[in-house]
Order: sequence, then C-alpha cells, then structure tokens
Amino acid sequence: MEPLKGVKVLDCSTLLPGPYCTMMMQTMGAEVIKVEPPYGDFLRKMLPECFALLNRGKKSVVLNLKEPRGREIFCRMAKDADVMLEGFRPGVAEKLGIGFEKIRSINPTIIYVSISGYGQSGPYVSHPGHDIDFQAVSGLVSITGEPENQKGTPAGFQASDIAGGMFALTSILAALLGKERGEEWKALHLDVSMTDSLIAWMIPRIVEYFARGMPNRSDFMARGSYGIFEAKDGKYFSLGVVEEHFWERLCRLVDAPDLLEDPELKSWEGRNRNSHRILPRLEKAFLKKGRDDWLQLLWNANIPAAPVNEIKDVVRDPQVRFRGLIGVDEENRFSAEKTKPFPVKELTKDNAGSSVPGLGEHTEQILKGLGYSDKEIEELYEVGVIKGVKAGEEC
Repeated sequence: MEPLKGVKVLDCSTLLPGPYCTMMMQTMGAEVIKVEPPYGDFLRKMLPECFALLNRGKKSVVLNLKEPRGREIFCRMAKDADVMLEGFRPGVAEKLGIGFEKIRSINPTIIYVSISGYGQSGPYVSHPGHDIDFQAVSGLVSITGEPENQKGTPAGFQASDIAGGMFALTSILAALLGKERGEEWKALHLDVSMTDSLIAWMIPRIVEYFARGMPNRSDFMARGSYGIFEAKDGKYFSLGVVEEHFWERLCRLVDAPDLLEDPELKSWEGRNRNSHRILPRLEKAFLKKGRDDWLQLLWNANIPAAPVNEIKDVVRDPQVRFRGLIGVDEENRFSAEKTKPFPVKELTKDNAGSSVPGLGEHTEQILKGLGYSDKEIEELYEVGVIKGVKAGEEC
C-alpha cells in the first residue's frame, strides 16, 4: 500500500529533522524531490550511511538559490507541488526568495512546512542551536540520568530532531487529509518547532511534576520497583513493576514477604517515596543469578522485564528480528539498506533496492520536465546555477 502515491514534495531541508519527515513520506509512496545547495547536504560527508537511510528513493536536484535563475527554477518546481518543506533558520527562506508568501503566490494551495529549533517566533528565534540545546530548553535533560546526579544528561539519540520530524509528518498528513476532503483550502504555513515538539512529548511528565507539588529532582525521578538492574553475570535488565499485582508477584519471587506486607509500599506512590528502602533489596537479590535466568523467572511469573540491549544486541534480539524492522544481510550482519524506516509495514512500500541519489543526479531530468531545453540547461551548468550529472555521465 502506498497511501501518499501522487503526492509531490519539495524538500529543502538537510541533516536529520526534515529528511526524517520526508523519508517517511517517501516510503509511503510520495515523490520527494530533495533540493540541495551546490555543496550538498552536510550529512553526505558527515555520516554517509545515515544520509543513505534518510534519502533512499528520493530525487536530488542542485540549485543555487542565491542566483535569480536558481530561484526561478525553484518557483517553477513549486507550482505543482503539494508540500514544500524547509529547515532554514527563520528568515533565511524569505531572503532566498522562497518564503511562504512568495510560494503561495505561485501555488495557492501549497502546504508549506518550516522546521526550526525554536519556531518562527519568540525571543529565541534568532539563536543558533542543535538537538542538545532544544533538549535542554524542553526540560528533558533535567529528568534523565540517575536521580541523585543533579546534572542530568541528554538523551542518547536526537530526540528533538526526531520529535520535530514526527510532528511535521503528522501535521502534513492532517493537512493533506483536510485538502482531500474538499474543504475550502488555502495555502497553509505549518510552523514546526523542534523544542515545542519535544515539550509536547514531555507534557505528561510536566503535568505530573506540578500535580506532585514541584518535587526536587531525586524525589521526582525516584522509582521503587521500576528501573535497570545488574545480574550476577554483569548483564543488565529492565524491570517495569508499576501496578500492585506485579508488585505482589515480584515480592514473592525475590522472597521479600516483609516488603509485600509493608503498608507504606502498597501503592505506586508509596513505593516511589520509599525507593531508598526497596532498591538496595532488589539490587542485592538480582546479583544471585544471571540475567537470562532472572528474565525467565520474571516472565514465567508474568512480571514486566526485558534485556537491556546494547545497539549491537538489537540486531540479534529475537523479537526485533521477528518483526523485521532492522535489516540484516545474508550473513546476519546489520544492513542499513534493508532496514525499514517506518515501523508500520502495512502503509509502506519496499524500498530495498532503491538507490541513494547522487548530488544533483536528477537535476537535468527535472529541468527537462519543466520545459528547459538542452541549450538552456547547459548554460545553467556553465554559470553555476545548477549542478548535477549531465546526460551520458554516470553518477
């Protein structure tokens, strides 16, 4: 199934947030034209394997948008686009002559998406930033790491970049649906802030924080029977005991009748308040057996637990392998090419075998589709307005 087949997307973004969004659109059938500057997306050289994952199956066009004729080409491309996505710092698209007002004057039904760190307005709008900065502002860093460590630590993946890409995708799909339903439609500018997106993910914790009277970090993060534990063999596993029936089973399994009968530990809130009493007991108990032995005992007792996988272990995990999201080659080694970028396979096409676009690989093809002659295209090459693979050359 390709639910976005026939949807045309112009993607002017680089690095992760925007390309992550359009990667998912492409795998759901959209035609994504990646518009790159003459030097290309920074990720091509920085992390070529990640670039390949994010941009497989897209088309690459190189335009120098600082040149009037480059902007003219872009505007011609935008006339029949359904979606345009840009990831410039606020104000840059307008300076380049491809801002929302300009594009909607050309295409009055365009869905124009701007992904930025702090959004298109506000006191931080002109500040530079990367994922770690947006995580810091969102409050995420303040509730990561060990409760006793007051410093906190950034998430181990690009949380705000991914959140921004996901909310961009959700917003685009909602806009496309509204447009498809025949509602009176005018050009729409979607202002996607990566910081806002991460705060949206944080809202349940923010609500909890204020509901509990703004506790200090160690009290807010304390979890009496919920965390990561080390086994006898030095391996780690997670334990997710929240509800009372799981707590009762755990106490019986680790032979802790006193904890089971303690009235102060009868609720989730009580166990969190008394985590300093519970955790040492559990840590000592779990050092008596190896991790796999404990996992089998916990699962047999119907208690939530799982192995803590390092990234190298994820590829071999039987549940992950069964679901088929992470690709492996014939020798059971990780394969980025066979890895599926979207986890709901019923809505996506098989991208295995799709090529990664070379820089400007489709420039000539797209320009010819716009009606440019061979002579005009050659002239544009010569003056540096476009860049790409000329007819007869290999990418």
